[in-house]
Amino acid sequence: MTRVRILDRKSPRLEWYDYSQVWYYFVTFNTKNRVRSLCTISPSAIVGTYGNVSLQLTEIWEVCHQEILQTQTIRKDVVVDEFVIMPDHVHIILGILDQKEKQTIWSIIRNIKARVTKYANSNNIPFWRQWRYHDHIIRDEKDLDRIRKYIKENPMRWVG
Repeated sequence: MTRVRILDRKSPRLEWYDYSQVWYYFVTFNTKNRVRSLCTISPSAIVGTYGNVSLQLTEIWEVCHQEILQTQTIRKDVVVDEFVIMPDHVHIILGILDQKEKQTIWSIIRNIKARVTKYANSNNIPFWRQWRYHDHIIRDEKDLDRIRKYIKENPMRWVG
């Protein structure tokens, strides 16, 4: 069996695209092996933020939530438009509003994931995340609205 080095893998990023340019991006990142370590979702009689679902949050969910919210505080040129933290993945819409600090989607997501992982390791909480993430360059307002709706409805689809 041949071992593939990480450097030999083809990047899913568009080679010709500058991911630091002013624009909106939809990003999804997962826990390793899709382990449900962020929260539990179940049907609920109480209608809450996510419709008829109940979220049982983990400590890691709380840390991830805080790190996402802090993203736009730490980086003045970045806005978190919409996000949801699911049991085994996170969906987030990030907007890069200016290029003063030359932020990239890669550096923003890497920072969020690294800080959550560091917290888990420091507190002996089992948590692993995948190295990669999926991104989508939001094309226009219609695409942005479609993705916002997808993010908001994601927890309700989970209990389906």
